[in-house]
Amino acid sequence: MTYAQRNAIITILQQHRSDDLQRAYIAFTGMSDAQMNEQYGESGKTRNEIIEGYTKHNGELEDLIQAVALVRC
Repeated sequence: MTYAQRNAIITILQQHRSDDLQRAYIAFTGMSDAQMNEQYGESGKTRNEIIEGYTKHNGELEDLIQAVALVRC
């Protein structure tokens, strides 16, 4: 793998991150614990589950970015 290929992969992974987690935090600011554990809209998930999902997704992407960054070129 060349440096350019590694950097391209990292860039693609970084672009795959979204602002969904930030938007969820903003949307759910001020909610009580009870509200956070209620289903949100028609998503089939609670607000807490939504935040957990976005947090997990971002963590997985960060792990991939770090793994690719360690690849020797």
